[in-house]
Amino acid sequence: MIRQVCSRPRLSLVLAGGTAALLASAGTVAAAPGPGPGSASARPLAAAAADPVSLSGWNLAVPVDSSGGTSGDAMTISPATLYPPYLTQDSGGALHLWAPANGARLGISLHARTELRGPGTFVLGQGSAGLEETAAVTQLPDNSHDIIIGQMFPTGTTPFAMLHYQSGKVYGYIHGQSQEYVLMSGIPLGATFQDSIEANGDTVTFSVTYNGQTSSLDATNIDSFIGDTMHFQAGDYQQDLSDNPSTDGGAVTFSALDQYGVPGGSSGPGGGGGGGGTGFPTGYHQLVVQNSGLCADVNNNSTADNAVIDQWTCKTSGTANQEFQFVPVANGYGELQNENSGSDVVVQGASTAQGAKVVQYTQNGSANGLWRPIRQSDGTWQFQNQNSGLCLDQAGAVSTVGVQFDQWPCKSGTGDNQDFAAQ
Repeated sequence: MIRQVCSRPRLSLVLAGGTAALLASAGTVAAAPGPGPGSASARPLAAAAADPVSLSGWNLAVPVDSSGGTSGDAMTISPATLYPPYLTQDSGGALHLWAPANGARLGISLHARTELRGPGTFVLGQGSAGLEETAAVTQLPDNSHDIIIGQMFPTGTTPFAMLHYQSGKVYGYIHGQSQEYVLMSGIPLGATFQDSIEANGDTVTFSVTYNGQTSSLDATNIDSFIGDTMHFQAGDYQQDLSDNPSTDGGAVTFSALDQYGVPGGSSGPGGGGGGGGTGFPTGYHQLVVQNSGLCADVNNNSTADNAVIDQWTCKTSGTANQEFQFVPVANGYGELQNENSGSDVVVQGASTAQGAKVVQYTQNGSANGLWRPIRQSDGTWQFQNQNSGLCLDQAGAVSTVGVQFDQWPCKSGTGDNQDFAAQ
C-alpha cells in the first residue's frame, strides 16, 4: 500500500513552493517534475558544509581489501575515519565519497561501495528512527547511472529499504516489492538535495526535497520485516560491475548527515548541534539580508506589539533592536526573539497569504510566530514559517532602508532577499 504524505515540516534543506504532486500508477509513483535529467559525467563538487559533518556513530566500508588491492573482501573500518581517496573531508566540513566500479566488494555484494554504516540498531515496529542526508551526487557510474545513497538494513545480508539516485531521479525501494517509490526526477548532478528514510511503527517513509518541492511517500506493507533489528547505511553504493575501467564509479557529497532513534545518533529528526537540533547558532545575532547587506531591525527601537520588522543599516553598537535569538520549541521550529523588546517575529494576523507583513508580537507560541531555520549551502539561513509554509522575505528584493519584511514562497538559491547571515 502506498500512502501520500504532504509537506513534512522536518527537513533542514530549503523548501519552497509547496508539496510536489504525487500520482500513483501501476507499479510506480509519478515523480514531481524537475529541471531536467542529469548526465553520467562528473560535475564540480557541491558546496561545503556550514558545520563539519561528524563521523561519530559510524563505521566505514571502503572498496579495498586489507592489502590495499581489490581482489579480496572489502574492509570495514571501525570506527569510521577519513580514508583518501575514498572518503575525504573539505575545509568546510563536507564529506566526499568516491567508489570505483572496479573496487573490492563487501561480502556477497555485487558492486563496490564507500559507505558509512551505523553500528547502532533499532527494532522495526518499535518507535521511530530515521536517516537524514543533505547530499549531492557529483558523478554517476557509466552503465547503471545508479547509486544507492541511503539504506535501512536488517541484520543479515538481505536489504530492506533503499534510497536510489539514478539519472536525476530519486526513488525509494522496499525489498520484495515490485514498485519504485519515485519521489522526484530531474535533479541534476552537483545539485544539493535532502533525503530521508524514517521508520515509524509499521510505516517507512521516503522523502526528498529539492528546488522548492517536497515529496514524501509511505510504504506500509512491510509486515515481513516488522520485529527485525535494523541499522542505517549512508554513502556511495554505486551499481556498476567490478570489471569496468577504474575511471568508472560514483561520487557523492554529504554536507549534512544524521541518524536518530539509534544509540549514538541524535534524539530526533533534524538532530545535530547548535540551536535545538537545527544547527542554527545559539545566542543573539544580527541577521544580514544577503541581497542588500542590511540588517533585520525592529523599526524605531519599538517594544510595542505590531511594530514593523524591516531592514536597516547594520549597527556596530547599541544593536539590541537588531539582535535576534532562535529559541527552539519543537520539530525544528522555534521563536525568533528580539533582544530589545523580548517579543517574537510573527506573520501579522496569522495570515497564510504571500506578501503578508511581518511584525513583532508578545511571545505566545502560536504557529505564525514559529520559524524553521534552513541552512543554505553557503552557510546562510532561510526561515520558514510553520503556519504558512512561506519564508521570511525582504519585500521587493530592494536595497532601501526601512522596507518591511513579509512572507513569500521559499526560494532555492543563495544570496537573495530570503537569505540571512547570522553575525
